Amino acid sequence: MKLHEFFDSPEKWTQNGYARNKKRDVVRPDAADAIQWCVLGAMAKCQIPDDEETKLRTHLRENHDSGRIASWNDDPNLTFEQMRATLLLLDI
Repeated sequence: MKLHEFFDSPEKWTQNGYARNKKRDVVRPDAADAIQWCVLGAMAKCQIPDDEETKLRTHLRENHDSGRIASWNDDPNLTFEQMRATLLLLDI
């Protein structure tokens, strides 16, 4: 599954934690009660290949301040639509 397919609604995305449960507590990405994920957490859950992660890091390095996925995901100015559009653009 591609990440842009996984993130089919804003309710699945979170910031400032790899994953969250219904109570909004931070949990492991593979936790049974996880209902929201950051991009890195979703990469772990979906077992995204390393080359896809490298593709995203390279894009972020070339188009944003750094190649750090966590910093990009947690940027308070990043919207769900912008995050998903980037994943679609890169076909991740």
